Amino acid sequence: MSCDSMRGWPIGLLYFLHQFPSPVTSFHRSMAYGLWFFTIVEPTNQPSPTYQGLYLLSLSSISAIACNYCSYFYISLSTVLFFYLQEITPVPIRQRTTMLRTTSIRSSSHLLRRSIATQAAPKAEVTALSNGIVVATKHNPHSLTSSVGVVFGSGSTAENPYNNGVSNVWSNVFTGKQTAAEAAKKGFSLSSTVGRDFQSYIVDSKPGSASSALEFLQSKFSAPLNDSIFEETKNSVLSQVSNFEHNDHAGRVMEHLHSTAFQNTPLSLPTRGTVESIETLVPSDLQSFASNHFLASNAVVVGSGNISHQR
Repeated sequence: MSCDSMRGWPIGLLYFLHQFPSPVTSFHRSMAYGLWFFTIVEPTNQPSPTYQGLYLLSLSSISAIACNYCSYFYISLSTVLFFYLQEITPVPIRQRTTMLRTTSIRSSSHLLRRSIATQAAPKAEVTALSNGIVVATKHNPHSLTSSVGVVFGSGSTAENPYNNGVSNVWSNVFTGKQTAAEAAKKGFSLSSTVGRDFQSYIVDSKPGSASSALEFLQSKFSAPLNDSIFEETKNSVLSQVSNFEHNDHAGRVMEHLHSTAFQNTPLSLPTRGTVESIETLVPSDLQSFASNHFLASNAVVVGSGNISHQR
């Protein structure tokens, strides 16, 4: 106990002498005042159980003054709490402050690392060519692969109820068994995605093979469609769509909900098509769709990974 912590006791003692005619009540008052000043002046950087017990003892004495009866009950209760607090080891305020500062420093450093990583991320380069094709690439010199492809700005919204699913068939023609086997011999990997307002055809390869990958991609859309490949792909797509309509009930509900919300518009058409519309498709439907939508003015050549924008 420091010297400053003793300042409350003379005040309590003076008050006790002033109220001498009622010694019991005055005793409690003096103890309350003394302990109250003690808790105020006592340094609180490291609150000990004794400090907390004396603080509760002072509060109980003040309560005894306010109620003016059962003062011994309050003192007994505070004594029990005092011994209970003896078993508690409070965390010092300085230590808690250090913990908070450490946490804030770690959070700040984490945000700094994220901001540095974000700033260091490569930016996409976009160039519009004279023939109308837009080229967009994002170079990553540390990548072990490169991806090139073409994205057309037309998907299921460019279809109608009679040829609905033609984009899905084109996507499966590109990633079908025969085309995939031919690509694998050259070290390529194929992928395709069909959306409501776009469809993409991507070729993944090793760095330095971007030119040959683009030539392979162009050959698949410029060459006439083989009838046997069309029939094989059509049967595969019909199997996929039929399996979806009979087994994927949650997906069907969401598809019907979307069609109801956008009924009588191209947005109501499903991206995969329907069994009825796909069964009526013929190779000329795919060729007609390609000639109307697979155009340079409707295409974006994309590249990512270890690939140069100039190539």
